[in-house]
Amino acid sequence: MSDRLVTLVFALAYLPLAAMALLWVIALGLRLAGAPGLLRWLKARTSVPQPEPNPPPGARGEGQP
Repeated sequence: MSDRLVTLVFALAYLPLAAMALLWVIALGLRLAGAPGLLRWLKARTSVPQPEPNPPPGARGEGQP
């Protein structure tokens, strides 16, 4: 195998690990800096709200004379 191919394979294999480590360090820095609410804010901002449960028929008094 050529050296360039080996380098490319290793780079593609370890690039996601390096990206996760960088994001972890950034998150740890933000937490230590006093921004622990950032995770809650991101979760609330990007999550889909849960649907409200449908009550059983007649529970709200609909359709009764």
